Amino acid sequence: MGCGKGQQLARAASVPAVEKGVRVAACLCLLLGVSRVPAQDFILTLTNTPSPILLGSNITYSLTVSNATGLNLNPGVITSEYNSNAAFVSATNEFGFTNTPGLVVFAIPTSSFPKDGVIRVGLELRGTNVGFLTNTFRVAISDDGRTTPATNQVISSIELPPEADLGLSIRGPVNGVFPGDSFSYQLLVTNAGPDTAQPVMVTNPFPAQVSLLSLSPTGKLALVNGFILFSVGTLTNQQSAAATVTVLATNAASANLISGTVGASGISDTNTANNSYTTNVPILTPLTNQIVASLVSTQRFNPQTGWMEQRVRLENVSTSGVDSVRLLVGGLTNLLVNVTGTNGTTPYVAHGAPLEGGQAMELVLEYFNPARTAGGDPTLAAYGTPRLDLTPLEGSGITVSRIVQIGFTNLNHGRMLLEWPATAGARYQVVYDEQASFSEAKGSLPVVATPSGANRLQWLDYGPPRTLSAPSNVSSRFYQVIELP
Repeated sequence: MGCGKGQQLARAASVPAVEKGVRVAACLCLLLGVSRVPAQDFILTLTNTPSPILLGSNITYSLTVSNATGLNLNPGVITSEYNSNAAFVSATNEFGFTNTPGLVVFAIPTSSFPKDGVIRVGLELRGTNVGFLTNTFRVAISDDGRTTPATNQVISSIELPPEADLGLSIRGPVNGVFPGDSFSYQLLVTNAGPDTAQPVMVTNPFPAQVSLLSLSPTGKLALVNGFILFSVGTLTNQQSAAATVTVLATNAASANLISGTVGASGISDTNTANNSYTTNVPILTPLTNQIVASLVSTQRFNPQTGWMEQRVRLENVSTSGVDSVRLLVGGLTNLLVNVTGTNGTTPYVAHGAPLEGGQAMELVLEYFNPARTAGGDPTLAAYGTPRLDLTPLEGSGITVSRIVQIGFTNLNHGRMLLEWPATAGARYQVVYDEQASFSEAKGSLPVVATPSGANRLQWLDYGPPRTLSAPSNVSSRFYQVIELP
């Protein structure tokens, strides 16, 4: 008589013969999925959650009592007696139970336990103190002492949960977007330790006024019942994880809150104040009658860059200034290269400097055409926007090989050429300032990507929209180049 390899066994002591020579034994098997063992008359199968148990968490026991004696059994009880390191949570038994501190008694009525009958009961306790939880299970039949009660003692360790300080922040466009804009926001999770947290989960209610475009990384994010769920998994001490949600703004709204919470089961979070985060991305209504855009030149080939170039004039015809300007470039036959973003399917470039009432300025559009010929002129529309965030991105510094000033010509209008060694597929941003200390450093637009197979890059500072103003001479502007992660 046994419970199989690796299983715990409790055996009834030898008992005198009962009616018709039937003997009673009990086998308490603690692992899930226990198969019935032959040659047993009375079987009690027990499963419980693994040890150790975290302080404050619950442990569930499921018991199955089988009558294999071939007889209708007398009334009896199943008892669970446990020490003061646990508290009663709940119990289940269709025939009822009684509960007092440290003791649960499940009833076994005579009529409910005929031969070949099965009774199932459940018990849930909560670990209340660090130490060992001792739980003694006992099954006894009322037969005038002719059988010996079967018992089994289960010991589980109750331990303090790991301590971890989880934190969540959400990064998105700080100045708002316009209907038709696609934009991304990032969910950034950190664990300040000291212990590992798992499984870490971020819950982000899907924001209003937008539609979903993409989730990254795809294997860890999902939209479920109106919530973005970020399954972070395991975060060790000082580790972080990030996910990106890309959406399309569908309607104007003065406020579009993006919020989220982070948590992990089985840990003690030492600082819950940073577990939630909320930011706002206003969806703005453009004023389309304030900025007038017009073409200044035709498209002409620049042998220095390989692009076709065209100059555009922006004029603020109102008396109110704007913080930045967006120029939508539609109806293109050549590909717009220096695009800042798209509104719907229409690309646009952005100029980050203010344009006061009555003021005008020019910017350069760059196009790609393998034939190096002019395409059809674009349709233009412009409006004011909140000031662009030109804070330089974070990355590693790159040594600039050379900086060359290009004089004023009919094509170049005064430019500065930068050249640096590059890695194929890498992305770079040029940072510039009028001060050598870079105390007011600004990032150029847009980011520079290295073509496949290239090992060097050349970049021209020709002013708007790439930088806020055109450089005047080599000593008036200072540059740095950073490689983006």
